[in-house]
Amino acid sequence: SPIGTIGIGKQRQPQYLFIAEYVDLFNHSNSPFAYDPESIFFVDNLITYKIKTGNLTWMLAAQFNGSEGDNNSDLTNAGISYDKNGLHAAFTYLTQNSNTKGVKDGEDEIFAGSLAYEFSNSFYLAVGYQNRNYQRYSELNDRDGHTIDISAAYRLSENYKIKLGVFDFSDGYDNTLTRDFNGYNTTFEWLPNSSLRFHLEYLHRNFEYLDDFSSISIGFRYDFSLATKY
Repeated sequence: SPIGTIGIGKQRQPQYLFIAEYVDLFNHSNSPFAYDPESIFFVDNLITYKIKTGNLTWMLAAQFNGSEGDNNSDLTNAGISYDKNGLHAAFTYLTQNSNTKGVKDGEDEIFAGSLAYEFSNSFYLAVGYQNRNYQRYSELNDRDGHTIDISAAYRLSENYKIKLGVFDFSDGYDNTLTRDFNGYNTTFEWLPNSSLRFHLEYLHRNFEYLDDFSSISIGFRYDFSLATKY
């Protein structure tokens, strides 16, 4: 409507649409923020409101069904995005209940920001950061984590592209429990047309206290759109 858009159901929230989507360029990811396990994708039972005013986009999302919803937790997520002439800048705030075996034991807070710029049709650069506070009823279990991601893409020609990403992840645990890591990934893509892309990707994660991890992946992605008119 002229006063905004309302959505109900399983959706992406501002945390992904304004922050993660701009650094999530790759094909071997299991989360938006360069392979870290902390970020959220689609959320069930979500209500969203979005409105665009000039170059600014405002968005608010909330989940209320704490007993049956995504990760058994209510959440609120708000964000603002500025987009003009290839420049994107955004900030979001998310708060989400934490549950252990169905019992609320605290709350998580995420402050996140992103900055991206498409210098030309050939070169793209983006930076994403999130600070996550894990607040528990028992202060001994409180912790602070973060993610930092830098992603770049360069089009070699109409049908070939290379991508590079570097990242740092901290979950806030001490050295007996932590899975902190940093690393990088490189991707070569062949795009025979606008809807189809094949990729060859190398990923390396350097864990602080665990064995390092490397992988090579080969695959393809095909995008399509289907619309129905009444």
